[in-house]
Amino acid sequence: MRRAWHVFAIALICTCAWMPTGHAREIRAGGTGSATELLRLLVAAFSQQTEVNTKVVPSLGTSGAIRALADGVLDLAVAGRPLKPEETGRGLVVAYTARTPFVIATSHPDPNGLSSADLAQAFRSHLSTWSDARPIRVILRPPSESDTALMGAMFPGLASAMQEARRRPGVPVAATDQDNTELAEQIAGSLIGSTLTQIALEKRNLRPVPIDGHMPTMDAFERGTYPYAKTLYFIVNVQPNPMVAEFIAFLQSPAGKAILRAANVL
Repeated sequence: MRRAWHVFAIALICTCAWMPTGHAREIRAGGTGSATELLRLLVAAFSQQTEVNTKVVPSLGTSGAIRALADGVLDLAVAGRPLKPEETGRGLVVAYTARTPFVIATSHPDPNGLSSADLAQAFRSHLSTWSDARPIRVILRPPSESDTALMGAMFPGLASAMQEARRRPGVPVAATDQDNTELAEQIAGSLIGSTLTQIALEKRNLRPVPIDGHMPTMDAFERGTYPYAKTLYFIVNVQPNPMVAEFIAFLQSPAGKAILRAANVL
């Protein structure tokens, strides 16, 4: 999907050609909270290289950022899911994709690994514990959140287990990606789904948990031995701010790829 840039490159070139030379050199970006710090890193490096003004709008989420892009409020959205038909119908396209390890994480200081069955059971029952008998405290995301669907598809039995957890009183629900990691830090023995890039860039006091013997490291992800990933979709309008074309090209440059890799993104 990251090669999707070539599909609409001609449209971007044409846009750049007819835009007046006095057009403001600015990019307004936002999207899924798991990519907020990554986006800040990328646009800061891009601004330094090109002198293009950039602004990252926080706390929009995937759907909010896509709507803002379609309405002309943003120039670039980073989504945690593919575009829906009605969104492509509004003239939006995926310009680039990147992948980061999706991890199960906890505040436990020394967590044991879990099997997929253990993970589902942790959401299904409030009696689940770590190997040292400390309680496992799960944190949910809203049903409409893209990570909810991702986790349910990724781990056998987890979708129904999360539905059961929603019926238990007292199970916290984190509205945003930042709420999710903040709550996980505050709750002893917490268990959440997140991304390696968010945890690392936000310097969260959380530890990824091995699942089915798969070690949640970037090296394992690159080797293909850690199979769980979240795709980040860089989305633009088919007639974007011409500076966005430069930014997408920057992502594919050696400098852009180096930033992505250092941030646990491929």
